[in-house]
Amino acid sequence: MEIVIKEHSELSENLLLEIIEIKKVAWTYTTEQHLKWIKENLEEDDLHILLFSSDELIGYSNLVRVESEVDSCISTIQFYGLGNVCTKYVGKGHGRLLLEGINDLLIKRKEHGVLFCKVDLVCFYEKVGWNVVNNVYPNDEVYTMVYNFKGNLVNYKDRLF
Repeated sequence: MEIVIKEHSELSENLLLEIIEIKKVAWTYTTEQHLKWIKENLEEDDLHILLFSSDELIGYSNLVRVESEVDSCISTIQFYGLGNVCTKYVGKGHGRLLLEGINDLLIKRKEHGVLFCKVDLVCFYEKVGWNVVNNVYPNDEVYTMVYNFKGNLVNYKDRLF
């Protein structure tokens, strides 16, 4: 297994279509809908995290640069927002490998991570070191989790990912 990191600007059209096929396992939108979402929500320097087994793309996620006020609005800091964690083959441990690679990247770059997820995914992310913090997402059914960060987000107003 190998993790490859590419900036959005580095993606070929073929690799983008492979990513969309992986995303379709978790989100049953059309290719056109996925392309539209990517075009509207990702910036040129956002990161695509790709998990390969030999030459086969089997896992995908993205990291986008965001910021949030933290700890009673004392300061604003940058995070990498983690989105679209998905794998081609469900239940094979590929999601865990993908997240472990992302965690290593965040630690190596001395970055903080943030994600939003539904309650049924909280346990998965906790098992790989992410922590629930006060809920800043506008929907009470979605949890906010952080990695490599000890404080609380208090006023997240940046883009969704």
